[in-house]
Amino acid sequence: MRLNLSAPEYHFELRLKPSAPEYHFEMRLKLSAPEYHFELRLKLSVPEYNFEMRLKPSAPEYHFELRLKLSAPEYHFELRLKLSAPEYLFELRLKLSVLEYNFELTLKLSVPEYHFRLRLKLSVPEYHLWLRLKLSVPEYHFELSLKLSAPEYSS
Repeated sequence: MRLNLSAPEYHFELRLKPSAPEYHFEMRLKLSAPEYHFELRLKLSVPEYNFEMRLKPSAPEYHFELRLKLSAPEYHFELRLKLSAPEYLFELRLKLSVLEYNFELTLKLSVPEYHFRLRLKLSVPEYHLWLRLKLSVPEYHFELSLKLSAPEYSS
């Protein structure tokens, strides 16, 4: 267990980390200021299983992040959400694995002068698909990438 307090520019941290031979728990809380910060983290591990959550607000130029991870012997899940500003951004990242099957998606958005990005990965034994799409605007921009691999075909 840990407890921190600070000043003049402020700070606070609380950390708990109880554990036993194959079991772990962690909780972390952070606070800061004047330009603001906040973090919450939670981790839990037991043999072959893991859970992690993170929350991360900030400011003045705004930030936000949520992260969630789950793992089990042959399964993995990860979600990440991100927001920003003033010139805006949005990000979603999703990963999923089951046995030898994998899926990954990344989505990004921007604005004012527009942006977009999509990334997709998909793989199953011996077959892989990778797609990347970009888009810009006003003066145009476009990009597409596609990769495909299979035992009988590759491009």
